[in-house]
Amino acid sequence: MYKKYKMPLWKMYICNNILLSAKYNRCFLIHILIYNTGNEKEM
Repeated sequence: MYKKYKMPLWKMYICNNILLSAKYNRCFLIHILIYNTGNEKEM
């Protein structure tokens, strides 16, 4: 269940953080990159 909604949720977080602040956006972008590489390795 979590894996299915992982990517869409992260995309939503990216959009929200861009609107909120650049500082948080940078931190989330790093986390997103880590999560994306992890997902690619799993697949």
